[in-house]
Amino acid sequence: MLLKLPICICVFLISLFIWSMLLNKGSTDLTVEMGQATFPVIHMEIGHEMVNALFGYENEMEGSYLRDTLTPLPENRSLPIVIDKMGTRMKALSYEVRSLDMKRLVESTEVYNYVDQGDRIEAILNIKDLISPNTEYLLKIIFTTEEGKVIYFYTRIITETEIHGEENIEYVKNFGEKTFDKSEAKELVTYLESNELGDNSTFSKVTIHSSFNQITWGELNPKKETRTEIKIKEMNPSIATIETAYIVSIDNEHFKEYFQVREYYRLRYTKERIYLLDFQRSMDQYFNPMSIDSFANNKIVLGITNPNKKIEENSSGNVIVFEQEGILYWYQNDQGNLARLYGFYDKENNDIRTLRQEFSYKVISIDETGNTRFLVYGYMGRGRREGRVGVAVYYYDANVNTIEEEVFLPYTRSYQLLKHNIEK
Repeated sequence: MLLKLPICICVFLISLFIWSMLLNKGSTDLTVEMGQATFPVIHMEIGHEMVNALFGYENEMEGSYLRDTLTPLPENRSLPIVIDKMGTRMKALSYEVRSLDMKRLVESTEVYNYVDQGDRIEAILNIKDLISPNTEYLLKIIFTTEEGKVIYFYTRIITETEIHGEENIEYVKNFGEKTFDKSEAKELVTYLESNELGDNSTFSKVTIHSSFNQITWGELNPKKETRTEIKIKEMNPSIATIETAYIVSIDNEHFKEYFQVREYYRLRYTKERIYLLDFQRSMDQYFNPMSIDSFANNKIVLGITNPNKKIEENSSGNVIVFEQEGILYWYQNDQGNLARLYGFYDKENNDIRTLRQEFSYKVISIDETGNTRFLVYGYMGRGRREGRVGVAVYYYDANVNTIEEEVFLPYTRSYQLLKHNIEK
């Protein structure tokens, strides 16, 4: 089934392109500004830390494929959650607990135990004693707005008395914070495996094998601009996989530059200590078209970022299209013209919802005049497709500088699976 999906998508896209051309022949295109993000965001509370940010879906999903987060429950199965309302008003809140294959409904409960704090809602989900220990289940939280719109949130849950969630989260948080202070970071040396396997030539990728100087940011002197978002990927009594994300800034002589930082931790818990089995950190610079440091000799300078970045160009090589931290850019190098083709965040829309990157781009074609057709696929963070997962086809007309959506194909499984199929 998975092998057939890319072929089906390609055949369907070709058919829809022809249909779209017939429908649009002789019509006038209208450009509409992308709407702001409107959905709330839900965090799980473990100890005193908010983790596992959940983002809403407009329609019900095939939850067995949504494996992005795992939330360990406390012994009493009372799970505190915090809902950042983001301007929405709640009419009702409920949840379902299902088997991971979604075939068995374990519990369906209305939530009345909550406190509205104005900009956020604090609630407790008292999961009933109907779930087995050491077994993963799917938790679906259902948020209904005052206007009657239903938004769905998903995470996996597990109840396990020896899972050590708070200790693992505390370790990850402390490790990340200490890297910003070289004196405090000396305590981390015992966890590192610095050797010749570490590439100390770039800060775009740092690993457990990197030098102490690389782990502690060298001479960059970055400053954290956002709180650390913690995501539990997997966790059992001995092994935990946790990811974190945050934004840092670095002052240079011209502009303050911003960077997205993502960290990956794999831990092994013992009664004596926690062992760091693996650590990886990526650092990617947000492209700033207003910075004079972003251009040199008619070329674009992307700064600290993945060196294997894929860049598409037309046959004459005078137009290139590239993605940098969730934004798709178009550049005409012989004229020095730069256009922002697509992206969910900007100066007015830069919160956790629009900065999240659960989507990708794929350039289909760039003609000699620069007209570009491309895919946006994955989770849509704002606009009229907000909260939907799917594949959208867009056409950029370089002559009039407009973007037109030609096709949207909805998808009810995870972005990760969609990405896997599109790449094939």
